[in-house]
Amino acid sequence: MKTNIKQLRILRGYTQAQLAALIDVSESAVSQYESGKKIPSAETLYKLGEALDCPVSDILDDRKSVEFSLSILEREFIRKYRSLDKHGKSIVDFVLNEEAARCDNLIDLNDVTMVARSGKKMDETTKAEAQKMAEIIFGDKE
Repeated sequence: MKTNIKQLRILRGYTQAQLAALIDVSESAVSQYESGKKIPSAETLYKLGEALDCPVSDILDDRKSVEFSLSILEREFIRKYRSLDKHGKSIVDFVLNEEAARCDNLIDLNDVTMVARSGKKMDETTKAEAQKMAEIIFGDKE
C-alpha cells in the first residue's frame, strides 16, 4: 500500500503537502503512509481514493505476481494507450519497438563508460530513422 500511495501521488503531480491538504491530514501523516510507518484509517483511505482519482482497491492492492505484475504507473500508461486512436498507437508502437531494439543491442558497461567519458553520444539517430519517424508522425515524407 505504501508504494501505491506514493506512486499515485507522483503520477497525479502532488507533493506530500498538497496531498495532505486534499485529504485533511498532516504532511507528516502522508510521509508515514508512504513509508509504511502508519496505516491510513478507512475514512482517510476513502479521501485518498477521491484525491488520487482512483478506487481504494488501487491503493490497497498489494498482490504481486511472481511472474507478472504492473506498477500503478504502468497501469496508467496502459489506460492512456487504450484511449489513443490508431495514429497515436502507431507512434507509441514505433517508439517502443525502436527503444526495445536499441536496448537489445546495448554494448557492455566498459564501452558505455568509455563513451560517457569521451563526451560522445551513444547512438545517433540516422537520417533514415528520422524520416521514418516523420512519416509516422506527420503522415508524409519530407
